[in-house]
Amino acid sequence: MRLLITGSAGYIGSVLSKLAQELGHFVVGADVNLPKHSYYDEFVHDDIVKNSVAYEASNLKVDAVFHLAASADVTHSTIRPSLYYHNNIGATSKLFDNLIGLGWKGPVIFSSTASVYGFKNYKCIENDQLSPESAYGKSKLMCETYFDDLWKYNKIPSVIFRYFNVAGGYGDVGDHFNSDHVLQKLCYSAVSDKYFRIFGDTYDTPDGSCVRDYLHVLDVCRAHFTALEFLQKNLGIHTFNLGTGEGISVKELVTKFISGTGKSISCKISNPRPGDPGYLVADSSKFVATTLFNYEHSNIDNIISSAWEWYRSNNNAL
Repeated sequence: MRLLITGSAGYIGSVLSKLAQELGHFVVGADVNLPKHSYYDEFVHDDIVKNSVAYEASNLKVDAVFHLAASADVTHSTIRPSLYYHNNIGATSKLFDNLIGLGWKGPVIFSSTASVYGFKNYKCIENDQLSPESAYGKSKLMCETYFDDLWKYNKIPSVIFRYFNVAGGYGDVGDHFNSDHVLQKLCYSAVSDKYFRIFGDTYDTPDGSCVRDYLHVLDVCRAHFTALEFLQKNLGIHTFNLGTGEGISVKELVTKFISGTGKSISCKISNPRPGDPGYLVADSSKFVATTLFNYEHSNIDNIISSAWEWYRSNNNAL
């Protein structure tokens, strides 16, 4: 198939592009940033609000769109919300308006977020009441509503994935070194004399630190192709959590990282970050039951080892 992958220079986008080529697909990458990988057959270096991305996708007759491009920092979105509404809902609606105007009909796999659930003290299920706390989560929920309308009025089928905490690496592609993601911060602390900062230790969790549901980036990308196959046989709009259903606290993650890597980590407790829920874990049963998907790589020890291996192998500063 011919696939348009927006955000293909990003963390998940780079892994998805590599996997897509390995599976024999033709990849049209699009991003405002230049990729540090070569896993694409065509690349459009442009803002997706411009018609160049849609025109190139139409010209190359792409069969499906994996729409990952977004601003995606919960804390930053509480400081500069206008950027998140502009980049997430504004750019998304403009891109697909351009595509539809050129006669494109779908399907779409859209990257949403667990942030749409807001603060919950139980496993999140897809039909829960949604109450995002941050501009990031609110902008993604607006996008979900937009795709619902695209199916209703334009018959563009889509799968909406609500990601929980994506982590790990895949060979030569992985997270950015300046990422604010927890495993990248642990890797950085392991090779430097910098503290690893734990944001809050008074949450209503067993050890006071935030509890999260971690899944391997390769499983996230594999799920996209499972969803695409599902969507070809089940037109409509479908929403699924992507998570393992297992919660691990930040303090537990630090202990597992130290055990798995043999590195010492010095920790410092800092104030909680705005917009951070204490507990965020998926009920992941819907996607598994619907598609028989198997999270093959999402054991936490495997996630840690793959992230650490990628960090050491690709950080030229080491």
